[in-house]
Amino acid sequence: MGSWLVFCTADIPSETIEAFQTQSITHKSAPPAPWILQQTPSEGVHGPELSLPPPSFTTSFKDASPTTIQTFIKENLEGRHEFPDFRGGIEWDEFVILDVRSVKDNTCLVYHRTSRMPEGSYEVDWDKEKLIYEWKCWRVKFLVAWGLIAELNFADDVVFSVWEDKKDAYWDENGVFQLPYLEEYTYTTLQWDVVSDDLVPGNTIRGDGIALSKLHDTIPPIGKSLLHMIMLPEADESHVSNLASASIIGLTKPVHATSYEAW
Repeated sequence: MGSWLVFCTADIPSETIEAFQTQSITHKSAPPAPWILQQTPSEGVHGPELSLPPPSFTTSFKDASPTTIQTFIKENLEGRHEFPDFRGGIEWDEFVILDVRSVKDNTCLVYHRTSRMPEGSYEVDWDKEKLIYEWKCWRVKFLVAWGLIAELNFADDVVFSVWEDKKDAYWDENGVFQLPYLEEYTYTTLQWDVVSDDLVPGNTIRGDGIALSKLHDTIPPIGKSLLHMIMLPEADESHVSNLASASIIGLTKPVHATSYEAW
């Protein structure tokens, strides 16, 4: 999981950018700097990550439409894996917009691109060239921006199914998409027996230092659904990698594994 671009479509004061950076990474598993502030179309995509204090700048994306920004991403980011002044990856299926309203109520627009095959196509006919892409958008609190964008990137189909329960996701009277489960991460760490694949109380740590987690009643539906998807019958490297990825979005506590160092 990489970093994401942030665009300002209005003159955003440094205080608002700082509030976005500070509040969006309060999610228990958020990295300290997951955002890259794209200031102008002409400079191309590059690092470093957004840090505090935020830079003073005049945005060149003022009043830019979502379509303009989506085109910028397609032409300047999609398919690229190396960037000046930045060693990580930058995702191109999601981005964030700070707009005029962001200054007033500490909300932002999170965009995510979905993909599907044409109607009537079967799984065996999957063809990347035939994929139909569609951008979706949600206005959310700064507080849940990273959690939302991370879980959409990880498994959007599961996320959408969880949202069918109106208690977990709903639009309020102000047009803000409320995600209470992303504001209530209080997980209890229990352990997974990687030798017998049984859930057991207490710690069971394999010789290579891998300690995985057991579901607890306090984990919200999104956590249960995703954990069901990634709990493989054998504790091999892909198992550990998937669990570690899940830990990034707050599904489990971080896993001890060499692959985890890359994050």
